[in-house]
Amino acid sequence: MAAPDMSPKAGKPLVQNDAGSYLAWSGKDQPALAGEKLGCGLLVLKPLGFALPHYADSGKFGYVLGGSAVVGVLPVGVDSRERVVRLEAGDVIAMRAGEVTWWYNDADGGGGEDVTILLVGDTAGAVSPGDFSYFILDGPMGVLGGLDAGLLATASGLTSPEQAATAFRSQPAALLTRLSRKLHGVRPREHDRHGIVTGDGALHREGIGDRRPDAGDSAGGAQRVAGVGGAAQDQVNAGSDLSGDCVWLSSRVCVSCLRCSISPDT
Repeated sequence: MAAPDMSPKAGKPLVQNDAGSYLAWSGKDQPALAGEKLGCGLLVLKPLGFALPHYADSGKFGYVLGGSAVVGVLPVGVDSRERVVRLEAGDVIAMRAGEVTWWYNDADGGGGEDVTILLVGDTAGAVSPGDFSYFILDGPMGVLGGLDAGLLATASGLTSPEQAATAFRSQPAALLTRLSRKLHGVRPREHDRHGIVTGDGALHREGIGDRRPDAGDSAGGAQRVAGVGGAAQDQVNAGSDLSGDCVWLSSRVCVSCLRCSISPDT
């Protein structure tokens, strides 16, 4: 049997405009990804770039490679209040399947820095293993725009079907759009980071590949596991205690502490 082709391959741009780009590594083109049920994407937002609200069919985490962004997350489950957080280079954010998110580079348009986020997740339960399938809530690809305007008005509390049609169907952009000015009403909240964001930029400065469990880590040893982009993550063996803040994207991956690798059910 021939060895699988593991040579580096460039992602395919699914969206590319003056707001930024989204590149995907598809399992259809790379059987190794599909075989591992791994989905990968790269989001780049230019200053004042905005990614419209959307959700995916798989849980994933985003690692900020560079820049800074404001992200809104509408969690699934009991606590469904929107979280609005600031992400800096080195931060990691967890997103479960079905959670609506929007992404905004609030840097000044006159020379601010692009923000780049690597998205990786377990696509074992996805429509197409090895791929993230996205559902956008607004714009020409929006899942809500096809609904009856009267129903949208009633469900959203708008006063008329005409107002609902304007709100849900007037956005021409597909996923990414560049704003004409900053959104001054968007204010990230530090306490919203709890349970969904880890890093605070420290991982970027240290380098994930150099990270080691500190003296306070539970016994059980650590195994180095190959990470994305050539980095490595320390993961604690099954004998270790779990942090109460663990955020599980699947039965294998916790992105809250970046080290747990055992099932939350054990």
